[in-house]
Amino acid sequence: MPSGLGIYKVGATYNTKDKSEGITENGGAELHEKLKLLMKLSFKELNQDWGFRPTTPDRRPILGAHLTHPDLVMFNGLGTKGVSLAPYFSSQLADWMTGVAEIEAAVDIRRFYRAKEQF
Repeated sequence: MPSGLGIYKVGATYNTKDKSEGITENGGAELHEKLKLLMKLSFKELNQDWGFRPTTPDRRPILGAHLTHPDLVMFNGLGTKGVSLAPYFSSQLADWMTGVAEIEAAVDIRRFYRAKEQF
């Protein structure tokens, strides 16, 4: 991804088993190897950063109204496939908001509600 004049950002790794915090040698090496396969140009690393990839407990999007604040509507949790999922689920959310259809149970925020639980 372009990040400035001749500077690009590269990432990320998907190692779900490594729970260590911080930059890892394995992660950097993996990105270097993959970048070498994609580019024939020489490059050098200027900086390395890390972060945890946020996700939902069941790795599915979350759509619908907040339990105690029904005017607050959630449309989140699209994850790494967000670009391809967003059009479908935004249409579903719009249909729900206009009373045309219900939200699929698999992505409805109500799947997280428990008896008398409040956010």
